[in-house]
Amino acid sequence: MDLTWFVADLKTGVIQDELPLLTSGPIERTVSRSMSSQLTVQTKSRRCPPNWFSLLGRKSTMIVPVLDGEPLHGFIPLRPSLGGPEVPFTVISLEAIAGAAYCRDHYFDGSTDESRIVEALLADVLVDRFGLELDVTDCGKATEQEYDSTEDRRVDAAISDLSGRLGGPEWTFRTRWADADRTRFAKVVEVGPQIGRRLESVVFDNRYLLERKVEPDWTNLATAIQAVGEGSGADRPMSPLLVDQGALDRGEPLWEDRVSAPTLDDEAALTEFGGAALAARSRGTLQWDLNLDLTNPATPRPVRDFDAGDTVTMQLDPTSNDASTWHGLARLIGWRMEATANAVTSFSPVFWDPSELEVA
Repeated sequence: MDLTWFVADLKTGVIQDELPLLTSGPIERTVSRSMSSQLTVQTKSRRCPPNWFSLLGRKSTMIVPVLDGEPLHGFIPLRPSLGGPEVPFTVISLEAIAGAAYCRDHYFDGSTDESRIVEALLADVLVDRFGLELDVTDCGKATEQEYDSTEDRRVDAAISDLSGRLGGPEWTFRTRWADADRTRFAKVVEVGPQIGRRLESVVFDNRYLLERKVEPDWTNLATAIQAVGEGSGADRPMSPLLVDQGALDRGEPLWEDRVSAPTLDDEAALTEFGGAALAARSRGTLQWDLNLDLTNPATPRPVRDFDAGDTVTMQLDPTSNDASTWHGLARLIGWRMEATANAVTSFSPVFWDPSELEVA
């Protein structure tokens, strides 16, 4: 199990050097979202190049952890804290590139698939500025949308708005080798109705785990949701109060909340947005924390065997510590990793709520 931290030019993807890095807490990858993490440069390591500071590069370089020859994801370094032999710094995942430009003028009359709207917003300037490749699949949902360059609306906010609606497209950045000699990385933006692969032959069971924890969380549970736009008083657009009638029929109390959708002003769109929020929050969440044993050659390997967005098979039986079972399909929202300079110390896939897939 070999982990290498490469530094590459952010635009061209050309590898510049390697750095000896530690993780300070988990480094994370999540579908449709930029994630920040903490890394540390071991400046006194014999493997640390003398120009290590220039490699952190004023948002012009990216850090790519490569595990067993496979790039895991790309991260942009920010905010090094100088003054000691170990220099901590923040990184943010490549999805942050989608926030590096404002929406240009566009009008989509309702006949354009939302995935193609995302494609157009990215292609305006970001593809050329950052050397991106686009892999776009129609999501099957068209909508009327208008974007005005005077509104200070960033591209990431616009595409997150589309992806947050029922039937809207998902999106993520993937980091891949761009050439056979492995001298540079490609940055591919994947957009589609449900990104990732269906990998039923990839099976997780207790044999492949160092440890597991199961944690139900009802902190943000709501059985009624109302979506609200921007404004005040009678001018504030609002959806009707959307209620999980099944929960009430079972005798559960009505837990009411509001969700903000500042870019929406149409009741139908707000109702759709609120319905998606209610579907996500009416059960609470059930979190399975699985720490994979990557020293076991039979354990599914990140990127090679699975990645964010993929659907895999769970065969988790009860253990001496908990009686929970999870048999069936599960979809990954992402993963978390902790590592020393050249070894992964913890790797955990992160799943959507299993109940969304009707898993026991």
